[in-house]
Amino acid sequence: MSLDKFQQHFQKMPGPSFYYDLDQFEKRLQSLNSPEIKTWYAMKANPLSSFVELANQNHWGLDCASLGEVNHCLNHGVSPENILITGPAKSYEYFKTLIEKGISTFVIESENQLKWLADLKPEANVLIRFQKNDWKYQGFNVLGGSKHTQFGLSLEDWKEINPSQYNLNFLGFHIFQWGNILDKDQLIDVWDEIFSQVNLWEKELNIKTKVLDLGGGLGIPYEGEKELHPDFIKESLAYLKQKHNIPEVWLELGRYLSGPVGNYLVNIIDIKRSSGVDMIILEGGINHLVRPVFANQSFPCRDLNNNETQKYKVYGPLCTSLDYLGEFQLSKDLKPGDSLAFEMVGAYGFTESMPYFLCHDLPAEVVYQNNEFTVKRENLGPESWMR
Repeated sequence: MSLDKFQQHFQKMPGPSFYYDLDQFEKRLQSLNSPEIKTWYAMKANPLSSFVELANQNHWGLDCASLGEVNHCLNHGVSPENILITGPAKSYEYFKTLIEKGISTFVIESENQLKWLADLKPEANVLIRFQKNDWKYQGFNVLGGSKHTQFGLSLEDWKEINPSQYNLNFLGFHIFQWGNILDKDQLIDVWDEIFSQVNLWEKELNIKTKVLDLGGGLGIPYEGEKELHPDFIKESLAYLKQKHNIPEVWLELGRYLSGPVGNYLVNIIDIKRSSGVDMIILEGGINHLVRPVFANQSFPCRDLNNNETQKYKVYGPLCTSLDYLGEFQLSKDLKPGDSLAFEMVGAYGFTESMPYFLCHDLPAEVVYQNNEFTVKRENLGPESWMR
């Protein structure tokens, strides 16, 4: 929907606010429905209850990486059999609690996890997670890329453990180390390289592949790139499944679904010029949108004046130079009290950030669906959480 409509609603709000277009989110869910893949919504991207409920209603599973995410799903109508447990840190007590809640499908990342799960729930559904360090592509990636990470184990490590000795229902394998890929050739190369090694993994570990879980990693155009089309994704996976004779493929998608449907609206507190640099100071910054610091990549930003532009460096209200949201072309006639809109913030926005630092207000979260706005959380002052 048009940002103008969000702006009109935002003028009624007392502080910074996130807006999510649920109609668009549901269209994105439906665009990836295919008999070729089983899809899971990765809650870490955005756990808002509206996203969970829509994913569930559209027959997506829910990928959960903490007990909090699991409980949130169960509280919003998700059946335990439609929950996939991921995340590198799983204790014996955590497995026990999950099993008591009726959950039965797990991604396993260590020998301890195999032992604990086999003790608690023989024949639980299991995917063995691989870590691979010899990718064709190098460079920084928040999921590790070709670097050593805490996720899973190498083939040699799993061979020493011999997972097949444990009385569990091995579905197959999970591997996912590249995030936010927008390059079609890179994505196909990464996927093809994974598919091509499944026969080796089966042979070395004596595990027959029923499922190959590719995780997520589909990018969104933060910098104006061309987005990956759903048909390209579905057709590519259908081709690779047939080429490598893999029965079932899973994807865990978060950013690709929720990222483009979110906007963060925030008021300008001050505008100044320092050492020849025009600066804007906002009511909210990395306390609500910390990803630019982590990823060294800004969320797209625009103003609603739409007049002749100039460059501004944009900062938040925190007492640290880290509170920098990027440099943008914005209208020359901006003034304190006007607002900016950050786009693509439906994933890795508020819940990835640092909202309690310096005791500023928490932002509201508002959803738009069927021509109606619903405030899911009001703006909250620090008195609501300070103890």
